[in-house]
Amino acid sequence: AARHLHKNTSRNPGEVWSNFHRRAEEAERLLIRCVRENPNTPWAWLAQRELDYGLGIDVRQHVLMHVVMPPSRTGQPRLPKL
Repeated sequence: AARHLHKNTSRNPGEVWSNFHRRAEEAERLLIRCVRENPNTPWAWLAQRELDYGLGIDVRQHVLMHVVMPPSRTGQPRLPKL
């Protein structure tokens, strides 16, 4: 049977965190098993890399300057000289 992503409808933050924590522990257990049961394979290498580096995000805010170009004489858009 196909597995579907479960949409957590709980509004309890503790329950959401607990579910997240259980799933993270299960993922780590499966990665360790993959490394142990598949030595010297690409799968073991990928699993070990995931264990070493993990999944994460880094959010950084940047402000881009808005460059206003004067209209060209021909009416064609002009590219800025960067």
